[in-house]
Amino acid sequence: MKGALFLLAAAIAVSATPLPDARVPTGTYGVCGGGAAFNSAHLALVLNGDGTFHCLNNLDREEHVDVRGQWKVRGRQVELQAETPKGTWRERYTLDRGNPCLRSRQGLLFSRLCLCASCR
Repeated sequence: MKGALFLLAAAIAVSATPLPDARVPTGTYGVCGGGAAFNSAHLALVLNGDGTFHCLNNLDREEHVDVRGQWKVRGRQVELQAETPKGTWRERYTLDRGNPCLRSRQGLLFSRLCLCASCR
């Protein structure tokens, strides 16, 4: 009986662990056709298959973003979360329908990052 409870608890723990969703292609996301101003040294989001990410945004001279953390999917939402010296950093993107792109909105600031391999 104890063995069955242990297996049940282990199965629940494994199923509760957030894993990347197969609908979200992993790889490097950036701005397609942006030229030198938007190369991967300035703006990039790398989603890894193990549920980790690296986000780099050096477009704003006042606030550089270079964070690594965990990502998970809820419906069409891709949620990024990382612990930084300033506290918890969170970002949320929505997966485009039919395109390997992620979009977000913060107030009147809209952004759209596409899987760089699809830009070629």
